[in-house]
Amino acid sequence: MGFIDRFNLSHRTPPVRAYLHRSGAHLYQQSARYFLENILEKDMNEFNQFDYLIAAMWGDDSTGERIIDFFGYSGLHSWPGNPDVSSLVMKNGIITPQKIITCGDTLILLGKKKNIVEQNPV
Repeated sequence: MGFIDRFNLSHRTPPVRAYLHRSGAHLYQQSARYFLENILEKDMNEFNQFDYLIAAMWGDDSTGERIIDFFGYSGLHSWPGNPDVSSLVMKNGIITPQKIITCGDTLILLGKKKNIVEQNPV
């Protein structure tokens, strides 16, 4: 799988777990964490309804765009049951729902329980 790094933003509301994909990772320069923090701060109203977020960060080398697939989980307080999952995509600094929500690697990531970050990142 192509994820090379992961980090938590547990101090945020909602808390976020982010994964950086090797595809276009260099577009984030030194700090994918800093970029994500800025997006969350700028667009915090987009995320207030969620209990937590999973973010898959990647980039399109052909256009130079930094892209984040967000998966927002909500409805955790009415347990037992499954949480609701919403999907948003940030592209060109704009957050929108998408018809195609993510790539196969991210779908695998969402179902994994073990360490999914490669041992020798590029």
